[in-house]
Amino acid sequence: MLSQLYVFVSLAVLLVGQAAASPVPMPRALAQRNAQPLDTIPAYVKRAVNNVPAEDATTAPDGIIKPFGTRAVNTQPEEEASTAPNGVVKPFNSRAVNNVPAEDATTAPDGIIKPFGTRAVNTVPEEEASSAPNGVVKPFNSRAVNNVPAEDATTAPDGIIKPFGTRAVNTVPEEEASSAPNGVVKPFNSRAVNNVPAEDATTAPDGIIKPFGTRAVNTVPEEEASSAPNGVVKPFNSRAVNNVPAEDATTAPDGIIKPFGTRAVNSRAVNNVPAEDATTAPDGIIKPFGTRAVNTVPEEEASSAPNGVVKPFNSRAVNNVPAEDATTAPDGIIKPFGTRSVNSRAVNNVPAEDATTAPDGIIKPFGTRAF
Repeated sequence: MLSQLYVFVSLAVLLVGQAAASPVPMPRALAQRNAQPLDTIPAYVKRAVNNVPAEDATTAPDGIIKPFGTRAVNTQPEEEASTAPNGVVKPFNSRAVNNVPAEDATTAPDGIIKPFGTRAVNTVPEEEASSAPNGVVKPFNSRAVNNVPAEDATTAPDGIIKPFGTRAVNTVPEEEASSAPNGVVKPFNSRAVNNVPAEDATTAPDGIIKPFGTRAVNTVPEEEASSAPNGVVKPFNSRAVNNVPAEDATTAPDGIIKPFGTRAVNSRAVNNVPAEDATTAPDGIIKPFGTRAVNTVPEEEASSAPNGVVKPFNSRAVNNVPAEDATTAPDGIIKPFGTRSVNSRAVNNVPAEDATTAPDGIIKPFGTRAF
């Protein structure tokens, strides 16, 4: 009994809660409607008139309704095939009239039937072969008349038989060799007259025998070597006169012996540099090698001399910037990093709740929108 009462109470509370949660309509003032008619929607301003029967397809690409695919008039009987490639119906493949006898071959490349390959008149006897490469029948390979004796070779490149290789008259005795490169028979390799003594070498590049390498007169004694690079015989490597003392080095690039590294008189420079110092003399004047600059830097300090002047190494600049400020010294002078001029801080008049930006140093609202 108690459980049923509990169920009814729960159900009543649920229904009352739903009713209390539903929105209550509030009284609203109705807007006054204008008594004038509404404007016409542009999409439905003008509809084209359709006079085409409902069972026919229509099209209106330019706004005027007309039948789709106006069909051409077909006057061909139904039992005959028809075609209309250009919109005009005509019989399909109308057959041309054939007046050629059935036993003859025909052709009709342009639609008109005519005999295929009109045969030329053949007047050649049947027992002879014939040919008609250009349409005229003639005997095949009519043999030209051969009046050349059987023992002679013949040729007929143009159809006329003639002796092959008319032989030139040969007046050279049979025991001698002959040659005819240009059609005229002459003795083969007629030997030129050789008037050069047998002990001398000869040459004949142009067919005339002459001594090979006419020898220049050699006046050099046989016991001495000789040379003739330009055709004139002279002693080989005639030694130049050497007047240089034996203890001095010599050179002779042009064939004249002279001292090697000839030094001018009194050319030796005076050396006033102490023996313990290194020296150099690129221009002939002896001077200390790497003259050392005066070093006034105390020994306990590091020094540097990149341009020859000794100075303390990495002399530290004076730092007058407060310790709490950042500093920079790109040119060796310590200065505050990001030095700000007096009163350089821009005035911020933007409310605290708005975002700000200051790309040019003037504070302004971030994303200021135009009115």
